[in-house]
Amino acid sequence: MSKSIRVLITAAITVILTSSNLFAISKVAARYNVMEFTVGSAQPYGSYDRIGIGNYEIVFLNEFNQPFEFDADELYANSSSFGINYGRLFNNNIVFNVGFSFVDAKISDDFKALFISNSYMQILKLRVYNVDFNWNYYFMSPVKQTLAPYAGVGFQAGLLSASVKGFSSESDFVMATAFNFGIDLTVWKAKNKMSKLALSSVNSYQFYASDSRPKYMTLGLGLKYFFRP
Repeated sequence: MSKSIRVLITAAITVILTSSNLFAISKVAARYNVMEFTVGSAQPYGSYDRIGIGNYEIVFLNEFNQPFEFDADELYANSSSFGINYGRLFNNNIVFNVGFSFVDAKISDDFKALFISNSYMQILKLRVYNVDFNWNYYFMSPVKQTLAPYAGVGFQAGLLSASVKGFSSESDFVMATAFNFGIDLTVWKAKNKMSKLALSSVNSYQFYASDSRPKYMTLGLGLKYFFRP
């Protein structure tokens, strides 16, 4: 793991721990903490004029040396995403959380087949490491209702990492913004009403991504634990 990725993960953990302390101060304004674990399928979309970063970057040029673009489904394959968030429920309807997420940005086999002579493209690994900030609004209180749909916005900042086995990896700072949407289903609630567990549909649509970072429509599942401070 490169030094820059270790720094990002350390920063993400620091943000989560710091935010938990800040949220704990606002006991009057908020009643529940929220811990969330997510896993999802990230479906690429859009069009791209390059792939990779640094020495592992390929810019797409035709025989006349003019730039052109590949559609996402020609360039990338569906990928897996994982995340962990910590936040606070405000006013029964608003959740603000921060956390860390990871996407294994898989390259399409069909695209690799176009670069048979480029040996490193066959084994190139692209990964996205994010620090996440999300603001979601529940149309019904998730601690009072069994079913609680929500929508919101998210911001991600982190690193796009490119690596080839046996060689040093490279990474670049990237950002993305997204629409969030989903619904929580309560599957357990404590008798004293101090905590509850919800199975959640956790989805996002990234409408902006910087540089050569792939954009994703992510459909996922999450486990959310609401508990009183």
